[in-house]
Amino acid sequence: MSNIIAPSPEATIPKEPWWKSYSLIVYFLILIFIGINISNALVTLVAYFLLDQDNSKVIEFFSNPEQYPSFRSFLMGSNGFISLISFLAPSFYFIHKTKLSLNPSLVAKEPRNTMRLLALTLLISFSVLYPCSLVIEFNQNISLPDFLSSFEHWARQKENQMERLTNFLVDFDSPFQFFSGLIVLAVIPALAEEILFRGIVQQLLHNQTKNIHIAIWVSALMFSAVHIQFFGLLPRMLLGALFGYLFFWSKDISIPIMAHFTNNAIALTINYLYNTGKIDFKDEFFNQAGFWVIGIYCVLVSVLIYFFRRIALGLEKKGIGN
Repeated sequence: MSNIIAPSPEATIPKEPWWKSYSLIVYFLILIFIGINISNALVTLVAYFLLDQDNSKVIEFFSNPEQYPSFRSFLMGSNGFISLISFLAPSFYFIHKTKLSLNPSLVAKEPRNTMRLLALTLLISFSVLYPCSLVIEFNQNISLPDFLSSFEHWARQKENQMERLTNFLVDFDSPFQFFSGLIVLAVIPALAEEILFRGIVQQLLHNQTKNIHIAIWVSALMFSAVHIQFFGLLPRMLLGALFGYLFFWSKDISIPIMAHFTNNAIALTINYLYNTGKIDFKDEFFNQAGFWVIGIYCVLVSVLIYFFRRIALGLEKKGIGN
């Protein structure tokens, strides 16, 4: 997977005027905008014919999908289709058309000890969920000033709408539904969003700004903002930044893809086990951990990231302390 994004070590790139790199970013964002509009238009068109060509039913369906349980599979498939057309297809088209070849110092070599990095990625992805639960709670309880009351009302409505949609989609009661959900809600988003935000946007920004921290945090903010959920903005941005640093250190796009997939898959698996009676808790798994538990996991995540960075950058073999 990394070969799609990473240039060969011998690749070079001539120095370009500042406006050319930014024009590539604008060009890519236009492709994404076109993909989003085309995919949503096609899904709406199909829904229009499935719902007896009744506009009021189409509006009601997308506003309250739980009222149409027989269309759950269609909605699940539509979710995957939109991710593919909105994010993944424009990304591959952009890579093909622009012959994307960034500074090889950013993505020059294959990561060392790939299996160890993948194992650490899995551990980090699970352990970070406990600290994230605290950030999620903080973000959800944010109260905006009065002059932003209209925005807050809209954001709360959007959050509730997305929560209802998510609960509707992940109401798995069979192995087939669960594995279908893993593909649509874990595999496809991990591939599409990581290639887009880490593989392309982060590298374009790094190439232009020459500051990896700006590139990582701006792409993480964009990654979070595209979900249009203000009351989930902070935890998604932090996860996006984590994925960005893992990619920068490892020089391997499969690492953030694995981290993203693991994050989504854990939530889906817990939900499925709860729905099928295998466990009797769901949201409490992470959300009700005590502060001392969260503190332990914060330390654990820090240690895991420390060793990940050392292995990825080859500091271990060089005998460098940090």
